[in-house]
Amino acid sequence: MGVVETNVRRDCLAATAVRSFPSQWSFSSNVDSCGGLARIMVAWNPLVLQVSVVYASPQLVLAQVESLEDHRVFCISVIYGFNNISARRGLWIDLRSASLLVGTGAWLQLSDYNVVRKMAERMEGFHNDAAVEFNDCLHDLELEDMPAKGFWYPWTSKRGGLGDNKSKLDRAMVHAKWLTDLPGSEAWFLHPGVSDQCKILITVLPAVSVRRPFKFFSFWMSHGMFKELLVTSWTAHVHCHSHLLKLSLKLKRLKPVLRQLNKAHYSNISLQVEEARSKLHQIHEDYFSHPHDPILCEAEKMALSQFMVLSLAEEGFKK
Repeated sequence: MGVVETNVRRDCLAATAVRSFPSQWSFSSNVDSCGGLARIMVAWNPLVLQVSVVYASPQLVLAQVESLEDHRVFCISVIYGFNNISARRGLWIDLRSASLLVGTGAWLQLSDYNVVRKMAERMEGFHNDAAVEFNDCLHDLELEDMPAKGFWYPWTSKRGGLGDNKSKLDRAMVHAKWLTDLPGSEAWFLHPGVSDQCKILITVLPAVSVRRPFKFFSFWMSHGMFKELLVTSWTAHVHCHSHLLKLSLKLKRLKPVLRQLNKAHYSNISLQVEEARSKLHQIHEDYFSHPHDPILCEAEKMALSQFMVLSLAEEGFKK
């Protein structure tokens, strides 16, 4: 959990954490970088995550996180940018420094940058120079918006009616590495309630493995081992009195046998076809130069047969 705009004095941090975070959670802040007044606090469940704050500044807290369940390691930054464009330039320096610590690892930024990227993200008061500096930093760090749902404008002035001003000041930004390692991630911008900012909830879903349905390829029957494998599997005894169930069990038992046949002889089929084509081409060149060579004649016959078998197998895969 990351909280910004806390403005908590050093001597009040522990008491504030007890009142604000779940029992037994650990916490940290950027109080040492802000003259004794924390602007950002982070908290976590130590039974689920091992967290180490590796960099802190007045506008940024960077933490390395390890999941104790699957030992996956990633980095998270909680950011609260200054309102002033000049003061905010320190954030762009901080982020570039932080990127050196993150390296090529997965990195998530949960951020109130206090600046927008383009005019469409703010109803009024757009500052082009500030947007240019912001975009330059994101480009240098190769960061992009995480797939998001919920409120498009996470910040509102809370004036109400036509006088209400809205902006996209808050974002969840990630490296491409994050989306590769955690492809099910989404950012949810939740209802702000009484606050002028939306809460950001990050969901990290495990990749769902979809079992591919079994598909029978007719070219398997042309393989020399097919009949033997089929007879061996099919004639093996099945302890069952129901004929229908016996048929089902035999089919289920045959599937891994055929899958193994396919893996052993037809994996990377396109590469095998290209290799067979090259081999046939080379034999043709040699054979045309020595048309009466019986060894080349037999080699051409075998290479052509192999190429035809593999080509038909590739065609069967692509249907």
